[in-house]
Amino acid sequence: QQQEGQAEEGLSFDVGPEEFVEALVRAGFLRAKEDGPTVFEHLMRPRTGLGGKLGHADFCRLADFQAPASSATLRKFRTFLLSQGEGGLEEAWNRLSPESEFLAESDLTSTLEGLSYDAL
Repeated sequence: QQQEGQAEEGLSFDVGPEEFVEALVRAGFLRAKEDGPTVFEHLMRPRTGLGGKLGHADFCRLADFQAPASSATLRKFRTFLLSQGEGGLEEAWNRLSPESEFLAESDLTSTLEGLSYDAL
């Protein structure tokens, strides 16, 4: 019997960034075109030299993702980030952390307090 998250024998596929975004659009994600490329890049991070494609193992990694908050809280945070200026989600994040790709929780908290974010 096949276990959850395990590919069927012989199942093989590669998905590029355009196909990934199109799949998100078809699945009903409203901001797929805006946020999909960033999600694709996140899934690609541990891989190099594989032609810019995602495979079955990359999609299985999504099951291991643990969100730091509820979906409603994350949507509210996303809306707040986007309200802070022009550009997409990545640009909004970069405004919070211009010096680094990563931001310590204490730095994030103090930055959000400075921006009067009320959901801390």
